[in-house]
Amino acid sequence: MDGDNHVVVYTDGACSRNGMDNAAAGFGVFFGERNPLNLSGKVTGRVTNNHAEIQGAINAIKQAKKANIDKICIKTDSKFMISCITEWMPKWKHNGWRRADGKPVLNKEELMILNKEITNMGSVKWEYVPAHALVAGNEEADRMAKEACGQSCDKKGGVKSWSKFK
Repeated sequence: MDGDNHVVVYTDGACSRNGMDNAAAGFGVFFGERNPLNLSGKVTGRVTNNHAEIQGAINAIKQAKKANIDKICIKTDSKFMISCITEWMPKWKHNGWRRADGKPVLNKEELMILNKEITNMGSVKWEYVPAHALVAGNEEADRMAKEACGQSCDKKGGVKSWSKFK
């Protein structure tokens, strides 16, 4: 828990061959060592690093809800993710999910799902953590996302529970 009684969860996304037709992506959700809520999975839909980050956040909130947790602090190394939620999303919603230049928002469907999950949650805080800076929770979420990405390359993955592992 953080100082405001929010359960801390780390999320990350990974994508190999980002932007290419044969890209593979995964997400990791890390609540803590041996926590049954820890989760990873392959990315569905658009296969990009940003899509993986969004799916990680969606799954973190869903996992928290399953455990009747209503206050979470999502720690992520994705400035994109934090900017989406705290800066851009209110403007996009006001503009009918269009950017300032009038073009449609990329990842609109996933962002709308994330928005719905946030709206139906008691409280969601967002905190940036630097990538690869030896922040243990972020390193675990990163490892899980990369493994899920590898699973999506090799077989028809799905979601993997990480309660037996870190």
